[in-house]
Amino acid sequence: MSTVDRHPRSRSEAYKSSRNCCHLGEGTSWPAAGNIIAVILLMVSLLIVRPSKADEFVFAGRPNFLVGDIAADVLRVAYRRLGHTIKIEVLPAKRALAEANEGRFDGELARLVHVTKEYTNLRVVPVPVSAIRISVFSADPAVKISSWEDTKNYHAGAVIGFRYIESKIAGQRHTKTPTSLSLYRMLESGRVDIAIDSSLRGLKTIQQNGIKGVHLLSPPIEIVSEFHLLHKSKEYLIPKLTAILQDMENKGEIAKIYETHTARIRQD
Repeated sequence: MSTVDRHPRSRSEAYKSSRNCCHLGEGTSWPAAGNIIAVILLMVSLLIVRPSKADEFVFAGRPNFLVGDIAADVLRVAYRRLGHTIKIEVLPAKRALAEANEGRFDGELARLVHVTKEYTNLRVVPVPVSAIRISVFSADPAVKISSWEDTKNYHAGAVIGFRYIESKIAGQRHTKTPTSLSLYRMLESGRVDIAIDSSLRGLKTIQQNGIKGVHLLSPPIEIVSEFHLLHKSKEYLIPKLTAILQDMENKGEIAKIYETHTARIRQD
C-alpha cells in the first residue's frame, strides 16, 4: 500500500511589488490599472485564507484487540479536533508494525513505547491513548498472584504475538497459543495452570464463548500504557496532537472512553 504524504501545503505565496511589475503603456489610465491591481490582490487574499483540505490518515492496527478499540475511539476524537479523519487497517501484530515503520501507513494505532527501539522510523506521541491491564486468569480463585515473580510457580499460558508478555515469561515454564480462545480452552481443561492476558480480552473471550470455571484474579500484575505512533514523515502532527490528547486526559475524556468499553464488556 502506497502512502501519500498528507502534510497540508501552504496556500500562501509571497507577494512582491516593484515599479516594473505592472507596466503602464501609453493610453493606460490610472483607474484601470488600479482595478487590475485590486483584482490581483483579491485573488491573492482568497488563496491565503482558503482553509486546508481535511486529510484522512491511515493507521495499522492489530486484530481483535480491545485496547486498540479504545485507542481508536480516543484518536478519532483527537484527529477530528484537528480537522482530520482516521482509518484503521487491521493486520497481524508484527506485520502492522513493520509496514507502519516502512511508511506504508501513516503510523501505528497504539503500541507499547519500547517497540520504537526496533522500529526506528516510528515516533511517539507522548500521551497515553490506552492502557493494558495485564492480569492472571485461573481455574482456582484461591490462587494468589500479585507480581510477575509469582507467576514463575505456575505453568503459564499466553497468546502468541503479545510480545511484552512473551518476554516476561520467556525464562519459565509456559505454553503459547495462536488465539485467545485456545488459551482459555487450555486453562479450562487444566492443560495450563494460569493464563496471562489483557483483562479486557480475557473477559470478553470467556463471556463470548461460554467458558466455565475460569476466574480473573485481582489486582492486575502490571498496567502498561500504550501510545500512538506516527511514521517520521508525519511527526509534524505531534505537537498539536500532544496538546489535544493532554487536554482530553486532563478533562477525564480518555478515562471515560475506557470506562465505556469496559462497561460494554460487562453487560455482554
